[in-house]
Parts: sequence; structure tokens; C-alpha cells
Amino acid sequence: MSKYIVVDNDEVTFITIFPPAVALGTLKTKINGNGHAKIKTKSICIEGDEKTVELKDIKYTSGLFTVPGTADLTIEKLNGDQLADHVFNENKVIIIGSFFTATLTVSQPAQAPPVAGSPPMKDPMPTYSGKGQFSSINNFVEV
Repeated sequence: MSKYIVVDNDEVTFITIFPPAVALGTLKTKINGNGHAKIKTKSICIEGDEKTVELKDIKYTSGLFTVPGTADLTIEKLNGDQLADHVFNENKVIIIGSFFTATLTVSQPAQAPPVAGSPPMKDPMPTYSGKGQFSSINNFVEV
């Protein structure tokens, strides 16, 4: 894996599988960098910037719950290989690494189709755990 530094406006991609749930659609967004240092006019991303990454109102299904519900996606925790040992202003620098831990938080539960006039069953799970990764436009500065 490269050790390139993640910078402002780099892409964040969530993997669609949150076992047993599946997130639907394009699961990409951007991260905002708040570090003081810059790479080619882009602020570097520092530990804590990942907490602002969110995709809202994503459709999802889970097992028997095939009528899509909605959920929000966030980064729960960075993997150890996604933080550099280098520190700027008391925060570690975020780097390209393996996968971070992501959380799918249900806002409207997916449902099982109704059977013989009974009301539809709702997905009882409030959250699911999955993964995601960064990709950087920075191919110049690495640690």
C-alpha cells in the first residue's frame, strides 16, 4: 500500500456490503482537510477530519427486508495503517492505507414485503458495520 497523504477533497468510498445489509447506489463522497500544511494548494487531512465524512439517506436492504429503507454512512474508526507517525499540531496525518471501519446507521428501516394482509415487518437492527477506503489525488507527497 502506498503511504500517500490524504488531502482536502479526496474521495471516500464505502464498500456496499454491511453484513447482512447491502447499501445501494454510489457510495462516494469527499473528505475535507483541515491541516495547516498544504500539498499543491490542498490542505492535508489530519486525524479527526474523518469524523465529518457522511453520506445521508442511502438506500439499503438486509436479508428478508427487501423493501429498501434509508440509512446514513459514516466513518467509525480509521485503521492503524491510515495514520502516519508524523504529527502536525498534535494530530496525526491521514494516509492511504487499507480499510477504515464504517457504520451504516438506519434512519428508516427496510421492510419485509407484507404477507396475507399482515403489516410489513421492519428491520430491527439500528446499525450495521462495514468498511471503506480513501483514494487520493496526491501522488506526490508520501510518508
